[in-house]
Amino acid sequence: MDGKQLESVSRAYARRVHRTVVFLLAFAVLSFAGASARLLRAETARSIQEQAQLCAAAIMAVDEAAYAERFQALRNRFDNLVAVAVLDPFGSVRRVYPDHTAHREVVRAVLADADGSIQTTSPTSGDTCRIASGLVRIGGAFSPYQESLLVLIEQNLPRTSWIGATVVFGLFVGAMALICIRSLRRWFDRQVAGPLALLALGPQELRAKSAHIRRLSRPRWRETEQIAARFLELAESLNETDARNARLERESEHKLQRRQRQFDQQLRRAKTKALTDPLTGLRNRTFLEEELERLFEEARADGKQLSAVMIDLDNFKSYNDAHGHQVGDALLRFVGALLRGSIRPSDHAVRYGGDEFLLLLPGASEEQAATIAERLVKLFAQYTFRLRRGGGPSLSAGVAATTGTKCKDGYTLVSKADSALYAAKASGKNRIALASDNETSKKCAQPRAPLQRS
Repeated sequence: MDGKQLESVSRAYARRVHRTVVFLLAFAVLSFAGASARLLRAETARSIQEQAQLCAAAIMAVDEAAYAERFQALRNRFDNLVAVAVLDPFGSVRRVYPDHTAHREVVRAVLADADGSIQTTSPTSGDTCRIASGLVRIGGAFSPYQESLLVLIEQNLPRTSWIGATVVFGLFVGAMALICIRSLRRWFDRQVAGPLALLALGPQELRAKSAHIRRLSRPRWRETEQIAARFLELAESLNETDARNARLERESEHKLQRRQRQFDQQLRRAKTKALTDPLTGLRNRTFLEEELERLFEEARADGKQLSAVMIDLDNFKSYNDAHGHQVGDALLRFVGALLRGSIRPSDHAVRYGGDEFLLLLPGASEEQAATIAERLVKLFAQYTFRLRRGGGPSLSAGVAATTGTKCKDGYTLVSKADSALYAAKASGKNRIALASDNETSKKCAQPRAPLQRS
């Protein structure tokens, strides 16, 4: 059930409550009016009977001849006294004071009425009023029988007072009803419709209304308190869940970052291992196939030179066969260390083959590359001299640069350096040769097959 349906249900329930309240208030007004009418009638009858008793007591003190004089005195005393009639024991009218036709008609009408009162024109004032009667049994010396005295009294004032009191009470009750309905409406919206509307709230809205839920949880109405308490627990649980989720998210993010860093390190190590020769620690042919063209294109785009130095160990096979593979491997490791220690961080040393090595020198000219190659040849010769082994290996190197030769790509550059190396070995070994000199003299033999692209 969504919020609109809950609101519709709560409004319908509110209308039922309002109708019930209005019905109860109307019933209270009608009950009060009926009780007031009965009370006023009883009070009026009692007042009339008392007044009749007073009139009878005053008249019985005199003889019949003095009735007219005593009635006039009573009229002066009681403003609402209309007439007094003397009835015989059989209920017939003997005399009426004042003895006028109008008074006799009123007396007969009152006697004919069941409750002893009529709505008629007052004989004394001429106004329309209700005339009530009081009957008192009397006896006197002038009559051997017990007679009755019928006293007629106007009761306009009690009726008017009763109507006015009823109207005032009705207005008062109506005003109280409006106040009660407004108060009930506010109470219903706050204590019933409000908690019901919470059922349709989402987690975000429920957390935003946590203060309102705490106000509802005050002990005003047990059911509302229970609903509000449950929602307050739910809001607090959601806040705790959000905090726990945020903490778990941070921890997961930290773990993910740590795992990512570890993965990156492992990936770099794996990539480095995949591109590194395990014996010499230099780059391998895989690295050359992946990076050669990139280095060549970067040098050409920046307008810089790229030099290549192809190095080969002379007589390595006979040396390896004579002294064993372990000694040969140690010599290869020495060459790897020598190459790494002789180049810049931006240069690359590659184990090209079994006993062949390649240096890629970005930004170096052919002369600078030749200087490095000569230093390597001399250092290696000093190392082999210390070995004191006759017929030891030596180094031969071929140098090529992009400015000294016509190279359309990196493979051509390596091929020209390889051709220069072949020329150096052909001219006596333990020396270097330049590809530019080789192309100028045209005296070198045909170069070996260039590096094939993978």
